[in-house]
Amino acid sequence: MPLGEVNVFKVASDAASSKLKKDEAASKTVFHKFMDSVCDAVNAQEFNTWFSKVTGCAEDGKIILNAPNRFALGCIKSKYSDTLVSLAAEMQMGLELSDRVASAGEAYINDNRPIVSAASSVREEIDGCSFDNFITSPGNEFAVAACKKISAGAVKFSPLFLHGASGSGKTHLMRAVRNGIIEKGGRDVVMLSADRFVSDFLRSLKNGSAFAFKDKILSADVLIIDGIHALAGKRACTAEFESLLAGVVENGGNVLLTSELAPGALVDFPRRLQSLLSSGIVADLSLPEREAKIAILKVAGAADDVAGFIADNSDDNGHVISGIAKKLSVWKEAFGNDMTMQEASRALSDSLRAKNAPEDFVKKMCDALAVPMDDILSARRHARVVRARQMMMAVLKIDTNLSLAEIGRVLGGKDHATVIYGIASIEKQKSCDLTMTAEIEMLRAACKG
Repeated sequence: MPLGEVNVFKVASDAASSKLKKDEAASKTVFHKFMDSVCDAVNAQEFNTWFSKVTGCAEDGKIILNAPNRFALGCIKSKYSDTLVSLAAEMQMGLELSDRVASAGEAYINDNRPIVSAASSVREEIDGCSFDNFITSPGNEFAVAACKKISAGAVKFSPLFLHGASGSGKTHLMRAVRNGIIEKGGRDVVMLSADRFVSDFLRSLKNGSAFAFKDKILSADVLIIDGIHALAGKRACTAEFESLLAGVVENGGNVLLTSELAPGALVDFPRRLQSLLSSGIVADLSLPEREAKIAILKVAGAADDVAGFIADNSDDNGHVISGIAKKLSVWKEAFGNDMTMQEASRALSDSLRAKNAPEDFVKKMCDALAVPMDDILSARRHARVVRARQMMMAVLKIDTNLSLAEIGRVLGGKDHATVIYGIASIEKQKSCDLTMTAEIEMLRAACKG
């Protein structure tokens, strides 16, 4: 093209592009102005519930609002249609509502009244829990693998039900799943404790926002609830939980639940709900054993001999070991060196367990089972006493270094064969009865309490 000539096609193209950009900017301005009006017309809770995920634009004389799903669209139409039409008319615009997620739709953000969605609310709570800093052992490796699949969004099962005694790592894994989802983005995650579920549900009934409460749960891509054993005995809350759990699963969402007890051992839970809880994947987490405790302590900088000493003299409880590990780190920061064996024995005396005699274990287990110690030590063959005695044999075998003969002696002079039979009987029951497994863990916890 000769110098000085004007490319009319390029000029026309630039002009069209400029006009398009101006039209898009004008559309966004009109849409945001409309949403500002909506924000002022309804209260903050209603806006966050129904309009925080609405996208839209303005074109052909209409405000076009795109709801995130049909459920939200129906609610907006039934509750706010007249208000929205009136606000649009004030701007001399029409109104169109749909559940299409338009690629060109603009999300509304108001700096004066921030929108809090399920995803952004947990983003502020993100912590240091991850799969990388969770110590995997044979007692938790299956649960860890299942949690990683949920975090990656590569699961076809729901719910995932994790159960184990306090200190087994349930909460760490739950937060690791949530943090992984937040880091990847693209999915809304709702995470709350069972106690928070109860309080939020009851508050929603009191202030008339039950519909919003349900929509928050049902619209989640991933629902995580910690400690659902706390729902026991709360019939209305349990019924609502069952309904919402079934709804999330039906909508294709992932559900992660944690509990100290297995589904079949949950007291005062309807059989139908127990069945629903068992319909996905049930995975148990064991309390950290010696090797896992040593690994945690060595990450915190403990020398091999110190880590071994602490592991041998501390409870098999993740909370306790985590607290000791933090104390080791603080010690090094304060004094510039790792704890020696002597320093560990003195500085950690409040965290290390006192040596209990086997008889003390038996007494604690009798108290937990509400069985007289005299009956356990006697030759009584009543079914309830025999079962309790056999459970104690199993616990003493797991948590002490006693020989079978010594276990028999502690339990009233029972012979070697009786102890072998009792332990084998309990192991057989554990393989087919989740309740027995839970009761054994309860007795182990009682011994360490």
